[in-house]
Parts: sequence; C-alpha cells; structure tokens
Amino acid sequence: MAEAAKKLAEVPKQSDTNAAAPSTPKKKMDVLGLVSVLIVALNLGAVGTMGLYLKKMWAKMMEIQEKVTKVEALQAEEEASPSKDSKAKLGRTMTPPTPGTLYPMESFLVNISSDQGPKFLQTQMELELVDSATEDEITKKKAAI
Repeated sequence: MAEAAKKLAEVPKQSDTNAAAPSTPKKKMDVLGLVSVLIVALNLGAVGTMGLYLKKMWAKMMEIQEKVTKVEALQAEEEASPSKDSKAKLGRTMTPPTPGTLYPMESFLVNISSDQGPKFLQTQMELELVDSATEDEITKKKAAI
C-alpha cells in the first residue's frame, strides 16, 4: 500500500496540467471575441445610419419631384391660356437690358517686363454709356482714364 501511495504521488495530477494550459488561450479568445463583436456592432450602426440618411434624401427627392411636376403643369396651363395671374405665380420674365451708346477709346500700348524679355500689350476698348451726359465727362477726363 505504501508503494501505491508513492506511485500516485509521483504521477502528476492531470487536472493541474490541463487547468494551466487552456487558461491563456481562453483569455486571448475572449479578447478577440470582444473585439469582433465591437467591430460588428460598429458596422451595423454605420449601415443603419446610412440607411436613415438615404431614406431622408429619398423623401426630399420625392418632394422636389412633386414640386417640379406642379410647376410643369402650371407652365403647360399657361401656354394653353396665357393670363396675367399665371405670370405672377411663376415670376417675372427676364429681359436683356437695352444697350447704351458705345464710346470708343484710342488704342494704347503697355510695356510688360518679364524674365523672358520685353513684352508688349496693345489694347483697344469701347465703353458702354448709360446716358449721353457721361460722354462729355469722359471727353474731359480722357487722359486720366
């Protein structure tokens, strides 16, 4: 019996060796699992946020499309029977401004200095005047201009 007790004492306990070995990989697996769960949660949150944003944008697009169809219907109605009231609803008609009188200036030459040597610029302009009273002023101040 004493011999059996000695043999049992010499044999290492299996529970001690098994308990120490799996504990370190298990902790690593827990950290990796936690990180993967966090990444999945962040991705789901990002996809959900993008979905909500796209839903709002779609609603705005539909609203704009409805407004465009209403305006097109008003324009078609106006073309069929023009009246002053329909023009007031859609806004003013743009007309180009009437051109004023043109006052020709003498051509002039400008010397432009550069690294590549002397260069010249010759220009001729015409001024558009709103009324003819400014023509007398320009004639008096032609040198300054």
